[in-house]
Amino acid sequence: MINAGIVGCGNIAWKWDYPKGKYFNTHAKSYYKNPDSNLTCCCDPDMKKAEGLAKTYNVKSFYKDYKEMLSRESLDVVSVCSPAVTHYEILAHILKHTGIKYILAEKPLTLNAGQTKRIVSLAKKKNVYISVNYLRRWDETTKKLREYIASNNFGQFQLGTIVYYSGFKENGAHFIDLLNFLGLKLYFDSVLSVSRIKGNKHDFGASLAFKTQDKKPLYFYWVDKENYRCLEVNLFYKKARVRIGDYSEVDIFQLKKAKAYPDIKKLALKRHLPSTICSSMRNSVKDIVKRCKENKVSYEALEREQEFMELISYIDKKVS
Repeated sequence: MINAGIVGCGNIAWKWDYPKGKYFNTHAKSYYKNPDSNLTCCCDPDMKKAEGLAKTYNVKSFYKDYKEMLSRESLDVVSVCSPAVTHYEILAHILKHTGIKYILAEKPLTLNAGQTKRIVSLAKKKNVYISVNYLRRWDETTKKLREYIASNNFGQFQLGTIVYYSGFKENGAHFIDLLNFLGLKLYFDSVLSVSRIKGNKHDFGASLAFKTQDKKPLYFYWVDKENYRCLEVNLFYKKARVRIGDYSEVDIFQLKKAKAYPDIKKLALKRHLPSTICSSMRNSVKDIVKRCKENKVSYEALEREQEFMELISYIDKKVS
């Protein structure tokens, strides 16, 4: 049995779930329901949050101080679900002062490229596996979409638009990773507009222009969540259009001749892939527990995150 602990007891740790519900939106429920893991402890500076998680998921020990928890408990896996501003300090402590070899961290891994580089270096030195929790990589619908794109039935990528809310590091990061997962590598082009986010000096809302590896345009558009929340991706290929909605449901439009005008090519809905995003967290936890059982360590996720944070740090300078 793999012993797991959670640092930070907010929404993504446990509050977005119910133990008996069919969905998996949190770390706690995903460990709790995994037959190969035992969620033994949790911690949060707000003891009410830590106690709430512990009571809900039958966790035997809860703490205020993560250092005390890590020194007292014998853990195989740790989830870092605390605010992003605390990630570097917590990760560095785990790597320097514990023997834990498997870490599941919420994104972003750290606040900047320098911090990420130091964490990557420490992890490689200590032979520690760190997974950054980009949920769409674990989404079954997204995996199916990736297979469709790889089959080359859509033709060459032409243009893309992404609409997102909250900070670019917080939510935009998901879509940088998603596009990478779907085979599109992005290179920063220019800032279209920028807004600082109230109460969050470490992040920014920005509309940005990128180019793909084939020099095709792709645009991120930021919307203020005080008005409404919207997450939507539109990818235009030579012979198809892909729309990814708020909950990662996918609509695929492909070429169809118009009956009234046979010489005109149009796009018609060909396939709908329903949302499976509420199983992604379970899949993410299942993967790291399996890796721990099999003693598998790799650094692909960390190297992707380092590359991503270098891009973010570059953009951060441009929008400052």
